[in-house]
Amino acid sequence: MNSSALLKECKSFCDKFDNNIMNETSILNEYKYFIVENNEERQIGFVNLFGFNEDKTDAELGVVVGDKTFWNKGIAYKSVKAVIEYAFKELQLSRIHIETGEKNTAALRLFSKLGFKKCDEYCEDCGFKFIVMESFAKEKYGIRKRSKNTI
Repeated sequence: MNSSALLKECKSFCDKFDNNIMNETSILNEYKYFIVENNEERQIGFVNLFGFNEDKTDAELGVVVGDKTFWNKGIAYKSVKAVIEYAFKELQLSRIHIETGEKNTAALRLFSKLGFKKCDEYCEDCGFKFIVMESFAKEKYGIRKRSKNTI
């Protein structure tokens, strides 16, 4: 991909973010970031929760391990697993979902390994196909009902 195509893709993502993820209700724009560090406490990535629905039972999850020397070492798996447990048990989310490009086989493998199931797919105007996967608290932890809003 050349630089102008990359810039176009970035602009498309930013427009989608502003129009589809950001919400007029500021509480729904909340982000929760979890920093991933190596053994020397150097930041190598993050996991985040965002795009909460109105009753805060559903959120989207993202993960980035930016330092390629830490890829394929189970770090993303352990980090995301910890955040999922926190989100279901402490934040009392009922559902977590992810969206990733169909060619992002590493992410698709990671989330399949974590028990996420494909629930949808869609194509963007730019021609990219995205896969949506989801995981439910009741399937992972037997949690059936939220007792209170803790976010």
